[in-house]
Amino acid sequence: AIDRYQVMFSKKDLVFGKGMYTLKRALISEANPDKLRQILPDSISSVLATVFPIYQKYFWPIHQKELQQAFTTTIPLLRKWGPMLMPEIAQLLRADYAHKQIHVYLSVYANWSGAYTSSDADSVWIIYKPHDIRHHNYSGLEILLHEASHSMTDSLFSLIAEKEKKYNKKIFSQTWHAVLFYIVGRKLQLSLAQEGILYDLYMNQEKIFQGAMHLYKSCLDPLIEGKTTLDEAIDKLVASSKQI
Repeated sequence: AIDRYQVMFSKKDLVFGKGMYTLKRALISEANPDKLRQILPDSISSVLATVFPIYQKYFWPIHQKELQQAFTTTIPLLRKWGPMLMPEIAQLLRADYAHKQIHVYLSVYANWSGAYTSSDADSVWIIYKPHDIRHHNYSGLEILLHEASHSMTDSLFSLIAEKEKKYNKKIFSQTWHAVLFYIVGRKLQLSLAQEGILYDLYMNQEKIFQGAMHLYKSCLDPLIEGKTTLDEAIDKLVASSKQI
């Protein structure tokens, strides 16, 4: 099983790797190794059927205990804040959120970042590692909100491309991701502050996308405060960003 994994999957990206979407969907929809034979190629399903009893006996009790801790920590926070914040985030991003079903799957491993998202037209699947040291308390909540918001970026991508064309410039390719981090983190920060809870944005905690933080704040805070539109915010951000 280990040899097969090293050859077939060890170098593939869990989000973008060829065939990984189909494999994830199969594993999510069906836990019975025998039934997986009807969904997956024999080269994969036969290996899973062989190692499943070993995993179930020796590893699952430990992993189950680790994952169940999330039901007393992060999941209650998500149930409290998610229904309020997700529609507000969707509105800021000009996204149609209501029709999507968002599913959270707890895992002992979820790539290098500890969480990632796959989606189609109707559903969003978040794979989340709850015991990642970066996901303690409200940071874990922000990551779940952030991952769910990955399905709401169509308008954001379009606006950035439109403004790049307008100003005849190419900006940092991950600007969309930084904007998403800032909007979700700032919305959570402001909501928690109303209950007297101090919280620093995940991007500050983990020192990511710090180079243009002053721009995110000056361009996106007015949007979050309802003083401007997403179009105006992205226009200002692209106009102010460095050419690459």
